[in-house]
Amino acid sequence: MKKRALSIGMALVLGMGILTGCGKGTKNAAQAQEENYTPVKVENIKRDQLYNSVVITGKITADKDTVILPKIPGKVESVGVKVGDAVNVGTTLFTLDKTDAQNKVQQAKAGLDSASAAVEQAQVGVTSTDKGIETAKAGLESAKASYETAKASYELNNEKIQNAKLNLERVKSLYEQGIVSKAEYEQAQLAASDNSIEIFKAQLNQAEAGYNQAKKSFEQTMASSQNSNVGVKQAQAGYSQAQVGYNQAVQALNDMTVTSPISGMVSSITIEKGEMASNAQPAMTIVNMDKVYVEVSVTENLVNKLKKGSEVDVDIASIGAKEVKGKIYTISPAADSRTNLYAVKIEMDNKDHRIKPGMFGKVYFKTDFINNVIVVKSEAILVEEGKTIIYVVKDGKAHKKEVEVGMDNGKYTEIKSGIQEGEQIIVKGQQYVQNSSNVKIIDDKTPKENGVGGEK
Repeated sequence: MKKRALSIGMALVLGMGILTGCGKGTKNAAQAQEENYTPVKVENIKRDQLYNSVVITGKITADKDTVILPKIPGKVESVGVKVGDAVNVGTTLFTLDKTDAQNKVQQAKAGLDSASAAVEQAQVGVTSTDKGIETAKAGLESAKASYETAKASYELNNEKIQNAKLNLERVKSLYEQGIVSKAEYEQAQLAASDNSIEIFKAQLNQAEAGYNQAKKSFEQTMASSQNSNVGVKQAQAGYSQAQVGYNQAVQALNDMTVTSPISGMVSSITIEKGEMASNAQPAMTIVNMDKVYVEVSVTENLVNKLKKGSEVDVDIASIGAKEVKGKIYTISPAADSRTNLYAVKIEMDNKDHRIKPGMFGKVYFKTDFINNVIVVKSEAILVEEGKTIIYVVKDGKAHKKEVEVGMDNGKYTEIKSGIQEGEQIIVKGQQYVQNSSNVKIIDDKTPKENGVGGEK
């Protein structure tokens, strides 16, 4: 029900409405009645965008927060930065004592040189055996040719002797018949003798033995070549292993100089010159603050209303900044098993580094947008006898109108019917007026509140 405020309302009427004068005398009762009014503040009705706004507070973190650890423990030789210094990728942060690392590099280099010499020696052996293969191959081919020649000569002469033996039988028969002379018969006996074939057979055997010996020598040379190749491979494997050892030693020496892996600012240093730096204890921390994030947890009712990339406002009171623009960077697809809430991460540009990790920010999520609707302040709406009413001002009088309301975000309410765009509604003092009562408009320019207007 609308309040009938006699105390404040009547005080305003009595203080501002009942006027007395002098000179021409006291005004009559009718004139006094006309000047009785209630001071009110009004706003013009207009169409705007309306939305719900949910505010959630979260802690701000840096884009990258990198802990610096030396790869190898060592004594700190120098520290090149201070807390708050800006660094780039590759900036030297601190160095460790290099004496042991340099000695190991020299030892590894000596081993590498020795392995290189072994490879060269093995390659000389391969070259020598390659020449031996060529010589053995030439000897084998020559022995093979001699063997094939001796074999052909033996076969040819053996055929002649066999033919001579056949001819001897014919001459012998003719000799016994007295047809041929004894000299012819003896000549035939000599031609058929095995003594000549034995000479060719001996030559063949000698050529075959020479061929077998050449073949054996060639096989031995080939085996020696294979061994030489194996030796080269072993020497090369030894060289590769020595190269790895040398590279590791050089890398260990380089690791004595610790550089920044990211661009950012030095946020902490836990080492000093002369102390031991351990690869189990952080030596420094580098943060990249060009972008910062605030992570909040939202309910299941809100999470599906949010979209990745949507713009949000962030209020960071510690830097006196309101409505810092951010955008939704990630939305977790699953709820935390402990809280049953969904993690949402907001990204904000921070080129001037005013926003520091560890600060807190209020994130304003805008949802349920409706556009081009009549919007009034929720406080302007009253309920009388179960009816929703608004007072409008026309011709200096308050006029009660029943309205139908829609979306209400707590600060602003959608009016579906009952008033028209352009009318003036009472937003302050409506509790103290009645239908057709006199009112006086008091100027009051108030800033726009969250929940109405702006971009989606």
